[in-house]
Amino acid sequence: MKVGTRQQQSRTGEGRTGTKTREICPACQTHYLKTFFSSDVIEGKKQFIRKGKFCPNENCTFCRKD
Repeated sequence: MKVGTRQQQSRTGEGRTGTKTREICPACQTHYLKTFFSSDVIEGKKQFIRKGKFCPNENCTFCRKD
């Protein structure tokens, strides 16, 4: 998804829950970062654990571990 010109509107704030604001890729400034996951087996159950974020742009190689 490419970055739009409008500022993102969300329901985040103090004491509020809802959508989280998306982060723009600091390297290319044209796409929003996406989360990547890793699957592990914990206590006999397969669980997905969030590992970091990456840029979906084909020409960008930005990747960040959290």
